[in-house]
Amino acid sequence: VLSNHVTGSNNLSLLFSELGKSHSGHDCFVFRRDLYPNFILGDICLGVARAGKTLLLNLICNANRFEEFRDYHLTFHLGEDEIWRSGEMFDYDLHNDAEINKVW
Repeated sequence: VLSNHVTGSNNLSLLFSELGKSHSGHDCFVFRRDLYPNFILGDICLGVARAGKTLLLNLICNANRFEEFRDYHLTFHLGEDEIWRSGEMFDYDLHNDAEINKVW
């Protein structure tokens, strides 16, 4: 997780140079582009609970050899506002629950 003080695609090298801190979620991924057309994502909403789990499920099902790396500096996550924990997002959480069950 990096602070969200630096934004914009012009600053990608700066963002990748920051170490940040470890993030426990499943919302930052690296995968071959040719896998994506095989993904079944349903109608998930990004930025709320279970969106990353739906993508993770697709990666596991479509990879020849799935591996999860937690100690490599391959992706970054900007900020930790955790808006998905807000009670205002509950309807979206229910929606994503239903969508991941369809995908499963």
